[in-house]
Amino acid sequence: MFIYSDSEPPTKADLQVEVSFGDVAEAPKDLRLSFDSLVIRVDSAASCDALSGFALLNRSYKLHNRLAVIDEGDSGLETS
Repeated sequence: MFIYSDSEPPTKADLQVEVSFGDVAEAPKDLRLSFDSLVIRVDSAASCDALSGFALLNRSYKLHNRLAVIDEGDSGLETS
């Protein structure tokens, strides 16, 4: 996953990311996807017009709404 951001977390930092989904036809409301992730790359903006951001390795995820976990799993990748 790559996130465009003005923030630049340090490489190898552990992050928890949560993505909220708006209303989508035939999908549960308040759907959220949470990831436990590791920062693997940080790209600083080279100029004022460029975008900066960082790349993540998602270690595990959880798909949920306010009532229950719908699905969860892990990447199966080990990092040190």
